Amino acid sequence: MRSHLVGAAVAVIFAANHAAAQRVRGSLTDSSTHEPISGAVVTISDSAGKFLARGVAGGDGRFDLPRLPGSKQVRVVRIGYRPVDASVPSGDGPLDLRMRAIASQLATVRTSGTRVCPGESGNDQALQLWEQARTGFLASVVARDARPPNLRLRYFSIERDPVLRHIVGDTSWVKDIVGDQSFVAARSASAFESDGYMREHTDGERDYFAPDEAVLLDPTFAGSHCLHAVAADPAHAGEIGIAFDPVQTEGDSLVRIRGTVWLNGKTLDLRTLDFEYTNVETVKGGMGGTVTFQAMPTGVPMIVRWTIHTPILASDETELSAQGVRRSLPPRPQRRRFRVLGYQLLGAEARRVAWPDGSVWMPRLASITGIVADLHGRVVPDARVWLLGLPDVVVTDTMGVFRLPRPMIAGLFSLVAADSTLAAGGVNQTPPRNVFVSDDRDPTSDIDIDVLKMYPRADALRAACPAGKYTPGQGVAIVSVADSTDLPAYGARVEVETMQKVVIGDTLSHPVRRAGEVGLGGRFIVCGAALDQPMILRASRGATRGEARIDRWTDDVMVLSITLRAGAP
Repeated sequence: MRSHLVGAAVAVIFAANHAAAQRVRGSLTDSSTHEPISGAVVTISDSAGKFLARGVAGGDGRFDLPRLPGSKQVRVVRIGYRPVDASVPSGDGPLDLRMRAIASQLATVRTSGTRVCPGESGNDQALQLWEQARTGFLASVVARDARPPNLRLRYFSIERDPVLRHIVGDTSWVKDIVGDQSFVAARSASAFESDGYMREHTDGERDYFAPDEAVLLDPTFAGSHCLHAVAADPAHAGEIGIAFDPVQTEGDSLVRIRGTVWLNGKTLDLRTLDFEYTNVETVKGGMGGTVTFQAMPTGVPMIVRWTIHTPILASDETELSAQGVRRSLPPRPQRRRFRVLGYQLLGAEARRVAWPDGSVWMPRLASITGIVADLHGRVVPDARVWLLGLPDVVVTDTMGVFRLPRPMIAGLFSLVAADSTLAAGGVNQTPPRNVFVSDDRDPTSDIDIDVLKMYPRADALRAACPAGKYTPGQGVAIVSVADSTDLPAYGARVEVETMQKVVIGDTLSHPVRRAGEVGLGGRFIVCGAALDQPMILRASRGATRGEARIDRWTDDVMVLSITLRAGAP
């Protein structure tokens, strides 16, 4: 509200300038190395301990906070260090504070399976480790509130078939977010406690949630979980973890999470949060996710990647008995009458983080590298290289060299290459090369696969055509069929109509019709077509239809796409 009194306005400005001039400044250094300590949370309170102001030390270890009336105490906390308490100086002189690292003491403590539950004294190590983790969460929350960065995030959704786990759908999109955080939990800690980490709709669709730093920092989280320290395993070499399990209460049917917060064994910096959902159906591979932290140039940890992997289920349970009596469904862990329709991986990763002062962080993304050459050893420029089932495609340079971004998920992949036309149709000219991508949560090393040998186009088409029925000089149509959501429409029926020339006295043409089904990857191939005749392809699945046509062949290989829609001809 604006004041209409000039005098009042002047008084407000004077007070604001006076307050701005009163600051608490200082610097933080390591007591042993004397190096600046960045990313520490500095809190100012009054004599009774009431919070007044808070901020985060910069990359040079310096802090600068407003000195509000009643400021008496300064407390500094930083993950991997013992807290420091000091009095606010009476003058404007800076505070020179030194912090003692505690990582070496904690890292040498023997890990144990002793649980620390609400109401128990527990073991010191689990409590100390959790307090260190909370310090990291606090720094992340304070930093993003005080100086929110601009973010570029890449979101992705990957769907696999239920049997062979082949990728049948992969979509991604990039979004720029101004002055925000990389990941925000959909619920508060108290809401997760009362409503759980999964929401099931009346049509059976489910929404799965993950915690962010604010949820993990909230006392409600620690108060509703048992904690215990765990030693490193092969997937977390050099790390130390705090495992957490939800406190079980009788009759609790809410979906909750159990998991482990992993810290660097030397510095105690936050690394990852691995979790799985409880009170859900027993499915091979489980349901859960991973949240990955990375220290920013300011020393503050930030969530730079998160994933949630879940099965897509269809329940065969009914709420009505054969006699029409409504009954309660069994608890989810006891349900056996359901089908797995597929598996889904949802997530996002930070591709760029920028602050108002111009500082920028970008991840070092590892690549799969190599050279494409023909059977005579000659390099092949302008070849397309990709991993089967994934959308990223790169082009070789003039020396036949390629750099393909490393996949965001671990597993065994098949690397292939082809010319631009065949690549557009998903047909490869190189034998698939197996590439194993490990579950490295901070990938920085490239994967070098040496040379991919590219065979002539005719050989690739002969391998791709049904029963090897390919004859040079005849046309090949490669058709991708997708549903209205752009997912491969495997199982769809495709009818092909073209003309064929015959000689009966004079040269005549008569229509030829063939039909077949779309394969697992949503692809349908027509081989042996006459290059001087048009072709119509009609696809259908259920009540959806789609059509594509070739009026004139401009190449012996044509790549088309059909999208199935309701009401289409």
